[in-house]
Amino acid sequence: MLLKVTRQTSKIFSCKGSRFVFPCSLALVTIFFLNNYLQGTATVLLAGAAAVASTTKKARPVKRHRYAITALILAALTWLVPVSTLLYFAVTLTLFYWIELYYASVHFLGIVALFFSSPAFQYASGVFSFPIRLQLTKIVGSVFSMVTSGIKLNGNTIFYGDREFAVDPACMGLHMLSISMLLGIFLLGLLQKKAGKRVNWKAVVLYLACLFAFNLIANVLRIILLVQFAVLPEVAMHDIIGLLCLLLYVCLPACMLAKAIVSKEVVRQESNEASLKKPSLILQWMLIAALLFVAQRVATIDTYSQFNNKYTQVIRGYTSSVYAPGILKLKSEQSLLYVKFIRGFYDTEHNPSMCWKGSGWTFKDLKKQSIGGQEMYTAVLTKNEDKLYTAWWYGNSNDATTSQWQWRWNMLKGREGYAVVNVTAASEAALQAEVQKLLVAKTLASLFKD
Repeated sequence: MLLKVTRQTSKIFSCKGSRFVFPCSLALVTIFFLNNYLQGTATVLLAGAAAVASTTKKARPVKRHRYAITALILAALTWLVPVSTLLYFAVTLTLFYWIELYYASVHFLGIVALFFSSPAFQYASGVFSFPIRLQLTKIVGSVFSMVTSGIKLNGNTIFYGDREFAVDPACMGLHMLSISMLLGIFLLGLLQKKAGKRVNWKAVVLYLACLFAFNLIANVLRIILLVQFAVLPEVAMHDIIGLLCLLLYVCLPACMLAKAIVSKEVVRQESNEASLKKPSLILQWMLIAALLFVAQRVATIDTYSQFNNKYTQVIRGYTSSVYAPGILKLKSEQSLLYVKFIRGFYDTEHNPSMCWKGSGWTFKDLKKQSIGGQEMYTAVLTKNEDKLYTAWWYGNSNDATTSQWQWRWNMLKGREGYAVVNVTAASEAALQAEVQKLLVAKTLASLFKD
């Protein structure tokens, strides 16, 4: 009996057994530890297709363990900074390593596709698109001012005649950024596979930069058309114009550019020597053990429990309650405050422009504004006939900023923790008065003291 168990165990840990047990282990890590992180969207499927399109049949012996080494480094980083994003990349690169061991070589395009499909990119594109939208609004305003004087701008909103148009992240062009990038990667991968070539990473970076530029140009042209012909979001033509601009000014030039890039590459004859060598079982199981170890750490540390002592703080003039893990709700007769604590410099903080929309409110007139000498984001919230005025910034007891880089850098240096402070009131005057009171009196300072 003992001999039989020993034989079965040896089969599992053999090269043949690891071919099946290894991906099953990765699937378990993903299901149990990354289930809440991953989002079942079309981008994941498209990224998988792009990664497959970038593979070649023959392995590359010189860089055979490149993804394994990178995955181990990411696992070590995940131990130091226990976040789901790093774990996600470590797991996926481990999968790439397994594919290269037994099946095919995964091109640099596969990593790029992995990045653009990640929830981290979706978050970043939503948060960092704000300054891009402001610039797009200014560009469109400048174009119209050359031919007419009836154009006015307010933050991300364009007023033309008796109409107003908001450059919103949900608009067709900006919303399709990751999809267009992944389509471009898929196309380039297919073309290089068909030609039997491998595009170098510099050409890939140039290609992606051009795709991003094509997206910006397509968005400017789309907005000009929508404003000029007064096409409102409720009309079907609004989405049709967005799709046409995407096809004509992003997809078509991307196809032409991809063909030109692939045509300049030379056909590479790759050796198959690596497939003749026995895969390293020690490295494979070391990766699985490392991923399980750091995944458990992420599950226990990457939480908001560290802020439990903040919820009992008494803030004069406000009644407080815990709205959600990591979010303290403060209410007074004049205003409503949400203090959304940030776990670390790596955190994907609760951005109000996303949270309020999830409650059915529409954002209008998003802009940077100075209140009480402090720059912050402001917007008007509308829901049916209701209207509210809101402002937010990243702050602690000593600092208030709108810069993503500043608060992240300060937290990385070990400075005091930050939170997203969101203030909402029934009128603009009440909002400004409340914000100035908070800044001058440092009302929330006690929330950031250990």
